[in-house]
Amino acid sequence: MFFGRLFALFAALASSGTPVFARMLYEAGWSPWQVIGARFAIGFFALAIWLRRDLLLVRRDWRGSMVVMASMTVGMAAYVFSVSRCSMGTAVSLVYLAPAWVTTYQRMRGTPERYDILATAMLLLGVACVVGPGGNGDTWPGIAAAALAGLMNAAFTIAGTRATRSVPPPVIACVGMFAGMLTFGWTLADAPWTLASAPPAVGMGIVSGAGMVALGMLAFKRIGTEARMWFPFDLVVVWIVQTILQRHVPHPVTLVGATLILSAALLLAYGTRKPVASKSRSSS
Repeated sequence: MFFGRLFALFAALASSGTPVFARMLYEAGWSPWQVIGARFAIGFFALAIWLRRDLLLVRRDWRGSMVVMASMTVGMAAYVFSVSRCSMGTAVSLVYLAPAWVTTYQRMRGTPERYDILATAMLLLGVACVVGPGGNGDTWPGIAAAALAGLMNAAFTIAGTRATRSVPPPVIACVGMFAGMLTFGWTLADAPWTLASAPPAVGMGIVSGAGMVALGMLAFKRIGTEARMWFPFDLVVVWIVQTILQRHVPHPVTLVGATLILSAALLLAYGTRKPVASKSRSSS
């Protein structure tokens, strides 16, 4: 389980590079949809070249693979749309409701985890402290799109956990990137490719695309849905980097938020040592 949590942290670290690559591409004249196209298309080709014939193993769970493909594509499209219709704080806060949806799903299925409600509440409060929900420019279409992105993130977590039981995690990651490439890859035809924009585009695809999704799938295989509590560490990494670069004293509320995110992950990790579901079965 140690390696599963390590993979989840590495996935969060890979995700934290997304704002950096995106900002460089925006400054080079790229649109948000072209940035997403680079993330999926370049990420897919990187994984496909690495896996080659192993891609055929996706036949072991076609249904789960289709859910992963749909949730990744719809979730990313909804998130990109939401940030153009509402503030970044509101969008991120709603997207990171995904752990709450997963917790709700597990409790409805009768498979709860120890301390899951408390850990989820701590995580959501921590995210709110770090990003600060609310702001100018919030619209109902943007809020609805961000909420949809959060639901798709939860579906991705649940489907990815199930699919990796029978299909190698990198294969599932490649399949998900393939769906995104079919949806957004066409935008790259009009992208302003230059010597300055090529490196961040490749970085977006390999690091924030292929690397993040593959590491996330490896985490799902080893620690299941617990991985959802470690992914928000990308917010903490981005905050730390910004604090160092801007050389300002961090706000106390932000420090509290980062502490809550860490505490939530550790609490659920401790709780998974003795799941509630298995305890109730043994007692019956």
